[in-house]
Order: sequence, then structure tokens, then C-alpha cells
Amino acid sequence: MAEASGGSGGRRLPLLDVEEARLRASEVGIPQHMADLNVFRTLLHQPGAAAAVNRMLHALLWKGSLDARLRELLILRIGWTCGAVYEWTHHWAIALAVGVPEDDVLGVRDWLTHEGFDDLDRAMLAA
Repeated sequence: MAEASGGSGGRRLPLLDVEEARLRASEVGIPQHMADLNVFRTLLHQPGAAAAVNRMLHALLWKGSLDARLRELLILRIGWTCGAVYEWTHHWAIALAVGVPEDDVLGVRDWLTHEGFDDLDRAMLAA
């Protein structure tokens, strides 16, 4: 398995090309649209692990009981707090797609002072 240099002096796996990722994904039951994502183009170096992550994400994101708006605000907050650029940018688009206003997306950066959040939003973001 080839490795490529990464930032911070570390080593990173290269992304699989899209066709290879799709092939590996189909072998373990991961939908094609997921195989196209960079995270799965990395995880699919180990298809069994990628399949497990896909099942977990399916249960948490799409079958969970948390409102889509709150779910995306929480993911964005975690992404912002951790400096996870991939997570922030990927879920920015998802948040907008589920109807989160752009002001609220930006508001997670300073959720204590953002005027668009109610008590429930603040309680969830504090958690």
C-alpha cells in the first residue's frame, strides 16, 4: 500500500481514485455516493473498516432521532472546535441543504453570542 507525505511531518494514505473506491465500496455494500467522498476514498483502503464506519454513520446521521438542523449544528460545532477543515466544509453544504440558515452555520463559531439560537440550540451546543 503506497503512502504519501502529509502535513505536520506525518504520513498519509493517498486517496483512492473514484473508480477504485466505487468498486471496493460496492463489494462491501457502501453506496456509490458515499464512495465518492474523500473520507471514504481513504477508508476504503480497508474495506471492512469503511463498511463499519458507513453503518455507524447511517445509524447516527440518517436513522437517528436528532433533528437534522441540530445534528448539523453539532457536527459543525465539533468541526470548528477541533479545527477539522474537511468536516466543517463538508457539513457546511449539508447544513444548508437541510435548511439551516447561513447565519446559524456561521453562528456555531461563537454560539454563546449568536442571536439566532434558542435555549435548546444553546444547550445542545454547550454539550
